[in-house]
Amino acid sequence: MTKHIRMLITLYDTTLRDGAQGEGVNFSTSDKIKIIKALDNLGVHFIEAGYPGSNPKDQEIFREAVKIKLNHSQITAFGSTIRAGSKAADDTGLAALLDAGTKYVTIFGKSSEFQVKEILRVSLAENLQLIDQTIRYLIKAKKKVFYDAEHFFDGYLANPGYALKTLLSAEAAGAQAIILCDTNGALLPWQISTIVKSLKRKLKVPIGIHCHNDSGVSVANSLMAVQAGATQVQGTINGLGERTGNADILQLIANLVLKMKQPVVTIDQLKLLTYTSRLVNDILNLPASRSRPFVGLNAFAHKGGMHIDGVAKTGGAGFEHIDPAAVGNERQIIVSELSGRATVVAKINNLLPKLKVHKNSPEVMQIYQALKLKESQGYQYEAAEASFELLVTKILGKYKPHFQIKYYDVSVEGVGSLIAQADKNNLSQVTARIVITDAAGKEYFARAVGNGPIDALSKAFHVNLSKIYPASNEINLSDYKIKVLDGPSGSAAVARVWIEFRSGRLTWATVAVDSNIIHASLQALAEGLEYGLKG
Repeated sequence: MTKHIRMLITLYDTTLRDGAQGEGVNFSTSDKIKIIKALDNLGVHFIEAGYPGSNPKDQEIFREAVKIKLNHSQITAFGSTIRAGSKAADDTGLAALLDAGTKYVTIFGKSSEFQVKEILRVSLAENLQLIDQTIRYLIKAKKKVFYDAEHFFDGYLANPGYALKTLLSAEAAGAQAIILCDTNGALLPWQISTIVKSLKRKLKVPIGIHCHNDSGVSVANSLMAVQAGATQVQGTINGLGERTGNADILQLIANLVLKMKQPVVTIDQLKLLTYTSRLVNDILNLPASRSRPFVGLNAFAHKGGMHIDGVAKTGGAGFEHIDPAAVGNERQIIVSELSGRATVVAKINNLLPKLKVHKNSPEVMQIYQALKLKESQGYQYEAAEASFELLVTKILGKYKPHFQIKYYDVSVEGVGSLIAQADKNNLSQVTARIVITDAAGKEYFARAVGNGPIDALSKAFHVNLSKIYPASNEINLSDYKIKVLDGPSGSAAVARVWIEFRSGRLTWATVAVDSNIIHASLQALAEGLEYGLKG
């Protein structure tokens, strides 16, 4: 068994700067403030809020950040060494760093001979002077400085002597810590470990690690660096970042606390990992990776019958590497065409624990047969937990609908050719009308116009439901997918519609199948709203 020596390790998040370089990532100032607060609640020690010398938006976040009361975190500003041929006092980038008003600043400089000669186009000696002058100037201005050794590992492999000189220059100038950057994501874990161990013997200041994921091992590289002696570890939420992203700081936290026994956050803060991951996806309107370690919807999902039977017998101990609740996640039992009765039993007991059914219970046989019938029609419940739960409650006689659909229609109105309509959205509109009844039988009518039939139906539904259940306004449609299936032998094709919903921190999904795409969509939409209203 590996013995881990407890060290004082600090977490450094760069979601708002390095993470923002990822495709499809764009943070507003208000977005950044939400994420800063979430990271502070999570217990992250340093939050890199941006690069104030690069654009006005990043300058704005530092003006706003000083107004935020933080309990655990320090805000840091990011910048580069001074330009070749300039003086530190005249450098606009350093001026922006000072104006940011943070106690800590992070400076990146070149540690690769190739980068110095081909990118900066200065001599190796002059690059050492740029590092020295920049750090000394900031320290004289009462700043605490972290030095990011950009392209360090590539540079070290090519010319270890010069790469080390850049680190010694930063150390001599007064850097608080030196962060080794695998900027191209090229190295493998044992290479990282060997180099960090070697540098620990040559440097007096703490070493940090900053890894990119181009080789798919950024988290492993970061953990190996910690094991080798690094005491600052950098990453981004959900691994956001340029190209293939950065090391995922949420995975780093979970592994450090649970596997390496390093108390970088408290047990209560650890439970915020899943929430933090989903918060950032919500802010960016990005689809969440269901299979993301620790925080994904499928991170603790079980589909195979033998696995599910084992989970039922052991409470997950034999088939899960940690307790899902430790990171704020939960176990999922996936029901599919491969499911046996043991799977159905586990799922029912997970949904309705008071029933305490077993494999030979009449209810289980009834649900099992209904499941097989539904799936022969094209239904798949693997990613539609809400629909399966509603199916179970209907069969068990425990379903109490909040509303029923009495009538609906959808119409498309337009002028001109279809091509013209495609070119000019204002030439056509979709209108949905829907009549529903509440639990007492009272009718409600609504009409709504939308960008398409599903949008129009959703809007009409919400108009009606808000009259009966104001809380329905908090339920939002977050994703919609459709797949055309071959129908049973000799029949027309059918459509399977999958819809994901979101309300606050909660997400759920429904599925419906019909030869009419709009009707299938309406069924999935209605089930999703029904599930959301049940609380």
